[in-house]
Amino acid sequence: MNQTDYRMVFIGGMHRSGTTLLADLIASSPRASGFSHELSPMGEGQHLQDVFPTGRDYGGPVIWGLDPRAHLTENHLGEDHPARLWDAWKPHWDMSCELLVEKSPINLTKFRYLQAAFPGARMVAITRHPISQAIAVKKWSDRASERSGWDLDRPVRSWLSAHGMFAADQRSIDHLLVLRYEDLILDPGPAVAQLERFLEIEVDPRAVAGIDPSALSKYEEIWSGATTMPVASRDQGSPDLPSTGRAARSKAKRRATLRWSRSFRRFGYRATDLRHARPWKQTA
Repeated sequence: MNQTDYRMVFIGGMHRSGTTLLADLIASSPRASGFSHELSPMGEGQHLQDVFPTGRDYGGPVIWGLDPRAHLTENHLGEDHPARLWDAWKPHWDMSCELLVEKSPINLTKFRYLQAAFPGARMVAITRHPISQAIAVKKWSDRASERSGWDLDRPVRSWLSAHGMFAADQRSIDHLLVLRYEDLILDPGPAVAQLERFLEIEVDPRAVAGIDPSALSKYEEIWSGATTMPVASRDQGSPDLPSTGRAARSKAKRRATLRWSRSFRRFGYRATDLRHARPWKQTA
């Protein structure tokens, strides 16, 4: 059987923004198949192919969105790319399922490319508040100031850059659903119902029941000052670096509010409220 006998789904979003949760929800349907976490880091298809660069080639989870090379469209599609991608991914899906799922964070800026490679494919993007996402990925930073303190500048700029590319692309994406991580965590029912209608599947209710709202509140408490910013070293062998105190926290929040508020509002977020998320302006 070839690709035209299946329905393809591609998931994209920044690291730690819910792409894995989405992929697992979809794969809980008996009609869908994704990649196992044992096969590839976090079940990401980007690591199972050699057709286009991975997020690591763009600088990794903290800053990949700042690299303009991460933006691929139909103009970047080589003649042999569809067949090569299909051959790379096909052995790792359950081909008895009609819906085949590929999830990689960097898909957020590659939906047009993937659409050209697999016409008719469904694209699902998930967004998370840029502050929460920046705090979540800072442990992977190559800079001590980002790993141990409140320097969130690079990951926030990466978020804004990647979402800017995606927003500009969405009018050219034929079949697109955008979900908010905050909605999926706080009130999964409506978000899952949207997903089911869009993909014409039924998600396993047990997978929905397993969604943990503390995944949101943890970062909200950190940003509000109720708990301490986690300290992360780059590798297991490095000592933890000193954590920053209340004064640094307040300064970082003021800076974020002044510097990023307008940019955040463009994408439906507020710098001072990690729970608020306006519905994404769907244009496709």
